[in-house]
Amino acid sequence: MANSETMVVTLNIKNFTQYQVYRQKIEHLWKKYKGGVTHEYKLAEVVNSPVSAINHNYMVVVKFDDAPSREGFFSDPEYQKIKKLYFDSSVVETKVVEQFSQ
Repeated sequence: MANSETMVVTLNIKNFTQYQVYRQKIEHLWKKYKGGVTHEYKLAEVVNSPVSAINHNYMVVVKFDDAPSREGFFSDPEYQKIKKLYFDSSVVETKVVEQFSQ
């Protein structure tokens, strides 16, 4: 049996409304690739972080059934189009804090 893939990602979101549109637009792709956001947090204060993540205001935990599902999701042409239209204009920066298999 394949291991599930988990990613912990912090973001610096500049437009939460636009980010929510992005999330709605990719919902069907999460299902297609057997993945999704399992936890999400708005960060009030970052206490300790590398300088590059100090202004991040959001954190998500993303889980996929396996590595091929994760890779398929992020390389899907439809995802890439949605990302370019909605994510790139709403998020200043992202950082994968942790990635692991379970």
